Amino acid sequence: MTDSSKANLHDQTEPPKSLSASQSAVARTRTACKHCNARRVKCDVMQQKPCWQCRTRNVPCELISSKRGKYVRGSNPKDKTDSASSRTSNVKKTQYTARSTDNHTVTTTTTTTTTNEKETPGQVDGPEMLFARMTEPELLAQNANSVPDHARMLFFGEALPMGFIINTICSLDGRRPIVRLHHPIPAKVGEFPISHLNQDDIERLRAVGALDLPEKEIRDELIRNFFKYIYPGFPVLDRTGFAAQYQKGQASLLLLQTLLFLATTVCDESVLARAGLPDRLRARQTFYKRAKALYDADYEQDQVTLTSVLFLLSFWWACPEDQKDSWFWLGAAISLAQGLGLHRTTALSNLSSKRRSLWRRIWWSIYTRDRHIASSLGRPSRIRDEDCDVKMLTEEDFRDQHPSSIQAELVGTQEAYHVSYFVELVRLAFLLGRVLSIGYTPGRAWDDEASKLLAADFQQWQCALPLDMFQRPFKESTEPGFWACMLHLSYHNALILFCRPPTIESVTRQDSEREITVRSSTDAVTRLAEDLLSSGTLRYAQVHIIPTLFGALSIHSLVIRCRQPVSSQLAENRARQCMLALSELSKLWPAAGWILRVFDKVLRRLTGRDRCFECSPPGGKPYCSRPQSSGPIARLPDQATLRSGESTSDIASNGLDSLLSPTLHSLRASMGATESQTVDSHGGIMPEACWAEELDFDAFENIFQDSLTDAFAPYGYWAGLACHQPVSDSTHP
Repeated sequence: MTDSSKANLHDQTEPPKSLSASQSAVARTRTACKHCNARRVKCDVMQQKPCWQCRTRNVPCELISSKRGKYVRGSNPKDKTDSASSRTSNVKKTQYTARSTDNHTVTTTTTTTTTNEKETPGQVDGPEMLFARMTEPELLAQNANSVPDHARMLFFGEALPMGFIINTICSLDGRRPIVRLHHPIPAKVGEFPISHLNQDDIERLRAVGALDLPEKEIRDELIRNFFKYIYPGFPVLDRTGFAAQYQKGQASLLLLQTLLFLATTVCDESVLARAGLPDRLRARQTFYKRAKALYDADYEQDQVTLTSVLFLLSFWWACPEDQKDSWFWLGAAISLAQGLGLHRTTALSNLSSKRRSLWRRIWWSIYTRDRHIASSLGRPSRIRDEDCDVKMLTEEDFRDQHPSSIQAELVGTQEAYHVSYFVELVRLAFLLGRVLSIGYTPGRAWDDEASKLLAADFQQWQCALPLDMFQRPFKESTEPGFWACMLHLSYHNALILFCRPPTIESVTRQDSEREITVRSSTDAVTRLAEDLLSSGTLRYAQVHIIPTLFGALSIHSLVIRCRQPVSSQLAENRARQCMLALSELSKLWPAAGWILRVFDKVLRRLTGRDRCFECSPPGGKPYCSRPQSSGPIARLPDQATLRSGESTSDIASNGLDSLLSPTLHSLRASMGATESQTVDSHGGIMPEACWAEELDFDAFENIFQDSLTDAFAPYGYWAGLACHQPVSDSTHP
């Protein structure tokens, strides 16, 4: 094997603190540098200079002078015997080779030290000494100063006696102690891992390809897709820090496999073909299994990175009965984040502003996803608001997300509308949590007063939206209008959940303000889905669009069952539009296909149609197929038709029948129906409506309302406060 081929399997060199397959245990040397000797820690200066300790702390690395003098010493036979014995029996070296798809090869040595080799006292303490070392005066004094970004941290909550001991009993000023929650771990405690990947671990990782990565060109393309389409929705990484590590070949392999898993969801299929992956489902599964294997092997030791990885793995859900699904991985991320104290204030922790901002972005991403998954799966929220006092996100938390021009080619740039989107999404998650608390807590009766206050807060949230989050037309996923669409989908999903009627009978009450709101939001979701379809950007939509369409379809189905002729036909047409969106999403997210099958059966029962949608397995033909030709039926437009020039406004002006219903004139002629008779989408003649002489057409107005403001207008006590609608598109292009 040539020297050029002995590159790292992903162009990287992991630092010794990471328990990676590519690290080597550092054997104790007889010579140390001045810095390591003073701190009484292990030094690897004989292997490389500067040593690892001096490199990480950016200090000069100078060798100490021998106190025994510089002269040629005679050899000691006993030393030779001991040395030979040590080489043959005390150290077992296992060589293994891992290959990546770009033929980069790495040879790694894993060293296992027997009990005959003992550590020199005072060099490195084991983890059993951690709490004892935390009480040392010099460490307490260090807490009062700024904490380096590389320092490992421990979180001690107020109820833990250890926190009381450090903050009060051992404090420099016990009379007025400063209650710190986050404490740096002493550098001498567990500085080097005491265990390494053994041969069995390595073989398991190799068996699933966890040590393999695609070619660099393909890998770079996938990472660009992740930062372009997924990262703005949940900024759980340090964009500039990752770019720097990746360019130096020092990014975590576990993190890379996780990013590739998510990137295969949104990338072009041509990228998958170049990587030798047969389809999108297989690609997602491949990288997910690799990431999971690395996680199971305890590969990653950086707990903040591991928290981000666990959060990103929560986007995996293979089947409805999958044990390690979104709920599982998010729970693991929440547990680790709370163990690190990400849910608590860092005001007194002396962390750098960059580190605080990263922690806050990670925590609020987890918080938002917790509310989304709890509402989607009908499960309790794991995070309680009363347990958290972390500062709310501001624009300052995104200041360091501006990479250099070279880095930006890989990880993109931070746009102002990305910040607006995420901050408003987090604020909306607060309201969603209150919806779950008011309406879906076991044994809790509906509170009218609390619901009115919540309705007013929804209204206030809408009024306070920044200008770049107003709804507007868009053609690309990189435009503010696209991210505004994502935000409003989440908003209407929360309203549907908030105002969803408990029974069918309640829908028939014309004076029900909640019915008006839920129908308005349901129709708004349908229109937003149509905008995504017509612009060709549906594939880049954030995953919360799936439960949003689920909720909208449930209301459409409820309206269809009420058997009001006009409303039922409109609801059926809109339901099929939502199903069309689900059929496209099912090619990316398996859960969309499960929901599509549900409503295929539901609409078949409600409408009496033989088939509504033909569902195919993931990776096969699209879920959306043309209905059987047993009779005249409604046909859905494909994306090409929608792109050909007929916009949403055209559909509204020409009528939904122009796209979603058969040609009524031809049906009337074939059925012998008169102009006053209505032909339904099954080819049957509907009974003539018996209109009252003095028909109040205002009764139909609520069907076409577009916003919460319009829906709440007749009910001032429900709205809580007056608010104007966002300005028109012409004002804010």
